[in-house]
Amino acid sequence: MAHTFSVREQNSRATCSNTLEHSLDSPSTSGYLLFPQVTPSVSAAPDVSSFPVPAGLRGGRLAPMLSPFDSRIHTVLGSVLVNHNGRIAERSVLGALGWTPRARIGIQPVVEGVLKVTADPDGAYAIAGNGQLQIPAAIRRRVRLRIGHRVLLAAHPEHHRLIIVGESILLQVLSDLETLIDAGEQR
Repeated sequence: MAHTFSVREQNSRATCSNTLEHSLDSPSTSGYLLFPQVTPSVSAAPDVSSFPVPAGLRGGRLAPMLSPFDSRIHTVLGSVLVNHNGRIAERSVLGALGWTPRARIGIQPVVEGVLKVTADPDGAYAIAGNGQLQIPAAIRRRVRLRIGHRVLLAAHPEHHRLIIVGESILLQVLSDLETLIDAGEQR
């Protein structure tokens, strides 16, 4: 027994079949409308100019990344490569310390791969005129910090201190974490 479809039903069947890439004779349609035709409603996009812009994003620059781990000590983190002159050029981290060009500093090796830099009016070193931190070659050699290595910078503005962690220490920490994670997955 043949069923006669209205023009509207035929259009709906054709739209459904075309959408599913089936012909009208396809067994999957079986003469019935499988999915009703739905026209999505289109609303106007919200006016984002009225949304508040976080202070850290104003002016097209991001604010320094804050550490979520220890709320007692304000920490500003950054990561940068030691450039060909042995300088660290990470202005947001150094800026968080309030160190201006030519400010006197002290640079002390802590352990292999780690340096402590402090504000020191009698310090033997100074922030470069362009605001970069120059790490003398003798100190770099002593802690095995090489040109082109990535370093993690952790600034503690309240203590006027910058901790520089070299790539070798970061790789060791990651290796230790992998071991810990792998041990946890075996349980």
